Amino acid sequence: NLPKAENASNIDLALIAKSINHIEQTPALNCSSHENKIGFVTTWNTRCGIAAYSKQIVINLPDPVTVFAPYATDLTQHDETNIKRCWSIGEADDLTNLAASVESSQIETIIIQFNYGFFSFSNLSRFINLQIDKGRTVLVSLHSTTDPSHLYSDKKLSILSPTLSRCHKLLVHTTDDVKRLEELGLTNIEQFPHGVLDYTPKSRRTRQNSSQSEFVIASYGYFLPHKGLLELIDAMIALRSTGLDLRLIMVNSEYPVPESKQLISDAKRKISEAKIDKFVTLHTEYKTNEDSLSLLEEADLIVFPYQETGESSSAAVRYGLVTQRPIAVTPLEIFKEVESLVFHLPGTTTKSIGDGIRDILEEVQNGSKAYKQRHHNTILWLEQHRYSRIGTKLFRLLQS
Repeated sequence: NLPKAENASNIDLALIAKSINHIEQTPALNCSSHENKIGFVTTWNTRCGIAAYSKQIVINLPDPVTVFAPYATDLTQHDETNIKRCWSIGEADDLTNLAASVESSQIETIIIQFNYGFFSFSNLSRFINLQIDKGRTVLVSLHSTTDPSHLYSDKKLSILSPTLSRCHKLLVHTTDDVKRLEELGLTNIEQFPHGVLDYTPKSRRTRQNSSQSEFVIASYGYFLPHKGLLELIDAMIALRSTGLDLRLIMVNSEYPVPESKQLISDAKRKISEAKIDKFVTLHTEYKTNEDSLSLLEEADLIVFPYQETGESSSAAVRYGLVTQRPIAVTPLEIFKEVESLVFHLPGTTTKSIGDGIRDILEEVQNGSKAYKQRHHNTILWLEQHRYSRIGTKLFRLLQS
């Protein structure tokens, strides 16, 4: 007899979800008599959210995958043997070398990870049409469907829609993405979730069983303008000035663009001027997932103080969720998919972030009903979104 949901412990919920996951995965892995030659066109082994996402998907597919990656020098690790670097990010590459590499590898199915800045739209369109004309199955995974208003202002998805309509499937992350593509007259759309790491937290500490008076908050993700990290530091300064015993761990690695380096310099200056150096720890070097998550597990609350962004969903917040620590986010569309799992800050300003942190820490400290419900929701959601499960879902889609 299974326990009722409201009476089930976290262990019960995880075991039930894992049992369902096993049942759903088993048939899919046995129904292919022919090894499909799959190719991924994506960034790889670089400081890029799409690269990290693609790697987790690829390692959870049962068939071998050839990865067609852009040229890169600042790698996070040595390339594996299945990686072929054969194109360049930006407008200049006509993707001829990419097409030749796909051809020589005898690829049957291609999955293209789309980002507005990756390709010239005309060259991408030509490449996709060529692959379809040669009889290949093409899927495009769109990580954003909101046309940028400043950078790449000449890049509109409507330009690509005739080509996208020919693809086997267009994979998007949110219902809003689906609506935007439908408005372009596209119908070959599949809502396909972001995944989360198959990870078990090392720490069982909760705020309720901690004897420390100090609150620890953390941030995570690349050090970029839209992440709201300077606003978070300012909020930290304001909260400490009111007497709140607060420490901040910033697990925010430098992204290889000048803006990131400048932001880190600005952050260090703010911290020094406010004389809070011993209360803020900056980790701006690249870290492995294991090392990053270990740092995040020290926190009573992980904060994602994002400012406006055109991204459809946040990969970074999913790393926070796997730690099973309480999460706070700004009220933006990018966090809509996880809204039942997280606390919401009242706004994006420094004051709103600070006020929200104070209120949420009180709920966490008291183990409020909202805190317990979000934790309960998170346990179930994590089991449904493990990359091992998402890999199976994509494998089935490739077979359909």
